[in-house]
Amino acid sequence: MRMAVKVLPCLLLLTLCSQLKGAEVIVGIWNHGTLVEQNGWITVNRSEAVTLDCRVDGAEEEEELVWYRERMRVNLPPHNKLNSSSVCINPISDADHLVTFSCHLKRDELVNASVQLNVQFAPLLAGSEEVRVEKGNEVSLTCDVYSNPRPAVSWSKNNSSLDIGLHCQLIQDGREARLHISKAQPYHQGEYKCEATNSHGSYSKTFQLHVDDKSNRVPFEPIIAAVVVAVLTISMAFVSRIRRIAKCCKKGDLTSTGQ
Repeated sequence: MRMAVKVLPCLLLLTLCSQLKGAEVIVGIWNHGTLVEQNGWITVNRSEAVTLDCRVDGAEEEEELVWYRERMRVNLPPHNKLNSSSVCINPISDADHLVTFSCHLKRDELVNASVQLNVQFAPLLAGSEEVRVEKGNEVSLTCDVYSNPRPAVSWSKNNSSLDIGLHCQLIQDGREARLHISKAQPYHQGEYKCEATNSHGSYSKTFQLHVDDKSNRVPFEPIIAAVVVAVLTISMAFVSRIRRIAKCCKKGDLTSTGQ
């Protein structure tokens, strides 16, 4: 009985030590051999590749690891799960910007580490575009300036700084920069350039804007509608006439039979 009393505290102490050791298991994410700060982020360029390594520290037995891209679990081969695991994103795209990758212990997903990708990329600006508008109508010249870091955007006309005049408005949100002309006039005609600059360089797109005089176009839509109505009217009249003739013929047949 006394032996059992002495053994019981020892068992409790061993259990406590075991729990403490389990609590010391740490999961970390490495990038290029450098430990990423918990809930940190790394900067990568679009079209490059990045490999994230996850390792277990303090485990007495083999631990299985799982990866998530946001809330979606990443499929891993069996040899890439125990004690250390890697995911490779190749190539990095705009869609990976601000995406979080996290690595967890399978038996206790509260033990984890995560990293957010800060994807850097240039604006998607290139080439030229021909734009035609009729005098008095509205027109918009649109540039895709979505990039990271956010670019500085400038407009020019005929290689000179753009002077925002009557009926002109510059609009810019996170993804697009637009030059909107509410009532196009002949003096709006010319070559416009949209230029976006960030740490990846300067990129531009040109527009050749042509303002055409109003043409005396025949309104085909009302004419087509009138023709359709006329054809239907004639067709209905013709069908009605045929029915009357048919009725008359039937009456004539009956009269002839009665004689």
